[in-house]
Amino acid sequence: MEQLKAGFHRIKITPPLGLKVPGYYTVRISDGIHDDLFCNAVAFEQGQQRVVFLSLDCIGIRTEAYEDIRDLIAERWERFARRLHARRPDVPILFVEPCHTPPFETEMVARGRLVRAIHDKLRAEDPKAWANLYLITDREQIPDDPEATADGVHPSDLGMSYMGRAFADRIVRILRGRD
Repeated sequence: MEQLKAGFHRIKITPPLGLKVPGYYTVRISDGIHDDLFCNAVAFEQGQQRVVFLSLDCIGIRTEAYEDIRDLIAERWERFARRLHARRPDVPILFVEPCHTPPFETEMVARGRLVRAIHDKLRAEDPKAWANLYLITDREQIPDDPEATADGVHPSDLGMSYMGRAFADRIVRILRGRD
């Protein structure tokens, strides 16, 4: 078996001061930075197989803002997947649904459907060409275990453990060509 290689990179994405701070009952404007926000990347390679994960430090996007940019997000996400696939058709692409979702209909659940819709559209277009396009659903990350979330939505330590296992298992299966 060929050696597994890993690489990491991080860039700062801290927004400018003066923006609204989400998550509070009253409107607050940012006037300082406690901690910078980052986009983190990790890449794995084994032989000719490569997988890259990106994570963004962000809480979320307000409903009004999301509605305004939903189509733009979908268009750019799909365009990125198409460009990556065109340049490197053998490189697996893994889409991930948001996992901070309750088992009932919410806006976050609807946003997760956007991820699945793009995945399903590409796979339906040409299943053989898009055979290296994968999806991890919210339920694959956090199973129906009451101890997996702190409040039915946000992962507990056990929930994070489930998520880590879901990602690790999928990456191994993809790299071994068994998914």
